[in-house]
Amino acid sequence: MKRILSLLVLIILPSVYCMANDSYDTLRYYLSKSELVLFGTIVNEPVGLIDEEGVVNYITDFMVKEVLKGETIISGDTLKVNIIRHELSPEDRLPLIRQHSDCILFLNKARKGDIPEWLTSDFWFAVQYPSLSLATSLKQLNQEK
Repeated sequence: MKRILSLLVLIILPSVYCMANDSYDTLRYYLSKSELVLFGTIVNEPVGLIDEEGVVNYITDFMVKEVLKGETIISGDTLKVNIIRHELSPEDRLPLIRQHSDCILFLNKARKGDIPEWLTSDFWFAVQYPSLSLATSLKQLNQEK
């Protein structure tokens, strides 16, 4: 019985490790793409501006609860951010992009002189649900560098 259990552990454990590695590779990639990763709250109702067809720029204030990556912002600060999304219709709008919504944002500095000063680093992934597990993983991966 012990041999069977040992054999199962040897077979199953490496596959679980590989699955975890794959997901962390994805998080490492998005961390590397972003200068700043924040957990916080969208303070006011975002204003959606259409700059080009199919692309919406949601301009809003974001109150920082926790900095997951980056040194320039402190918890409690409020930033004006541009959440850029591909949307072909109102049904494409992400439910997280609304007033009082908690989320995790992946951000980059905008071009010098642009307002807002921060914009999302990716059209699809840059706004994430406020998962404690995701926030913890992002902080740990960022500290590994």
